[in-house]
Amino acid sequence: MSLTYHYRKTAFATSVEVGGLSHYAELNMLSGDVTSIFHSVLDDNKQLSTQVGSIIRHKGHLFIGSINVGEQYGGVKKLNGAFKDRCAILKLPYVADFRGMLINKAGLTDTHALDFLEKTKKAIDDLVVTEQQGEESKTVRGYIDAANHLKNYGVNFDTKVEVLEDFVINKTEDFEEQMAIRDMIRQKVWSDFPMSIEEENYVNGGM
Repeated sequence: MSLTYHYRKTAFATSVEVGGLSHYAELNMLSGDVTSIFHSVLDDNKQLSTQVGSIIRHKGHLFIGSINVGEQYGGVKKLNGAFKDRCAILKLPYVADFRGMLINKAGLTDTHALDFLEKTKKAIDDLVVTEQQGEESKTVRGYIDAANHLKNYGVNFDTKVEVLEDFVINKTEDFEEQMAIRDMIRQKVWSDFPMSIEEENYVNGGM
């Protein structure tokens, strides 16, 4: 008995064939042997090899790959050099309008909450520049999560502590860096930010 195989084109193969946008987010989460699939599409060959033959790239096909860079993004890899040679690379600012981003992404409109998160970001940015500590806490997603939390549960002593610890400080795994972040926040953002038990032990020489 003979078997018959039927292949169905992926969304990528279809966009290559008939034209359209192919967008791959977090492209640098893929290994080089995976991104090499795109090589013949993006170079002078302009074709995609498949199990049933090559597909010629349509002139209306557009490929976009977006990536995040920096040590705060776990699991990222360096892009294959051959792949980068086939692309134009655009660098976008980290956050052009931080406050506007929180309003748009989280729907947060409370002025006090926005000021609080904006001051926190600036304090940590300053720490990264001056002390080379806290890089992992420069997390866009963390601030968006913090904004969502403040929007949903209000702005009070407890929620401010929660967003700082859960969504910003604890993004940094190194204990001493966490201590430096907590101290910087207390100096430049919120003088009443309470010490954790670990921080009290650290300051008093117990750790």
